[in-house]
Amino acid sequence: MKKNSDIAIGNVIGSKVFNIILILAISSIVRPLDYNPNFNVDLLILTGKRKKLYRWEAAVLFGFYIIYTIYLVQKEM
Repeated sequence: MKKNSDIAIGNVIGSKVFNIILILAISSIVRPLDYNPNFNVDLLILTGKRKKLYRWEAAVLFGFYIIYTIYLVQKEM
């Protein structure tokens, strides 16, 4: 209504990125995930030839995400 479409688009994209990162990290902590490198080339960089994201790796990713989020919040204050 106020013609702030850039805010709406940023909100939708940010929400999707948050959901993907959060759900992937938490589900990998609960149960390590196998993946097909044809679908996810970026994860291949993290896992190498073993093609598996272990719990400790998921916990590290989740920890970095939390630290980065805290950094962003403190930067805005």
